[in-house]
Amino acid sequence: MKEFQYQIVRYIHDKVTGEFVNVGIILFMPESKFLGSQFIKKYSRLSNFFTTIKGHHLLTTLRHIQSEITVISKRLDSNDIFEKHTSLESITKAILQEDDSSLECSTTKLGIDIEGEIALTDLFERLINKYNQDEDIEIYDDQKVWQKVYKKYFDECGLTDKFKEHSIQIDHNVIQFDKTLINGHLNCYQTLCFDLSRAESIKSKTYKWSGILSAIEKSNESISINFLTILPDKHSSMIPFIRDSLLNKRNQSLNVSLLTEKDAPILVTRLKQELDHYSD
Repeated sequence: MKEFQYQIVRYIHDKVTGEFVNVGIILFMPESKFLGSQFIKKYSRLSNFFTTIKGHHLLTTLRHIQSEITVISKRLDSNDIFEKHTSLESITKAILQEDDSSLECSTTKLGIDIEGEIALTDLFERLINKYNQDEDIEIYDDQKVWQKVYKKYFDECGLTDKFKEHSIQIDHNVIQFDKTLINGHLNCYQTLCFDLSRAESIKSKTYKWSGILSAIEKSNESISINFLTILPDKHSSMIPFIRDSLLNKRNQSLNVSLLTEKDAPILVTRLKQELDHYSD
């Protein structure tokens, strides 16, 4: 896992009222010299909020910024002596001057991921595209998978209140699970929605969690991770890819399972029996 820096690019419609909307992500991963950006490509949704927006001009400006990012990225990749950056802010300040422009960058935020491109796609989908497409990208996001699909099964068996948080320390990074139970050994339950509108988003999400699992394998903990999922409907051909990426080639200390709603009744019944056994 590698640390990255990112900034959200905002369109400020009115400087007085402070009205704004997020229109892009710029991400920098110094260790791998990755620099990339993604921006909205249409403004129809923005027009619903700001009727006087100059949409074509905005998109032209965003394309120019993306071109500038691409140029700097190529120089970084070729070890150009004139492109020695350690912070994203030093890059974006050179591109987006602090003036009366309607575009500005947020403060720099930090994250970790296995690859810069995967992190960029994930952030863009969650923070930008989700609010700018005519249709939702996901039928359910990960939190709603729990609330709308799985929670009722755990509630019925009195298991929800028994969940504890657990952190796994890996090098200088911490991976947090908010739903864990100890029934002889540590079990983590993580909801994941793979029913996304684009196959590329499914692939990126799968790669991300495959990388997290690989990192967890390096810890000394014996742990079971149970993914409570909604698998793709539109892109059902990707289900074997998801299963192979998340389940195969794991060492003995890490047990991974991929569950769907049809598995939930049997799962919670077994868990209740095991917890009752260990509490006796």
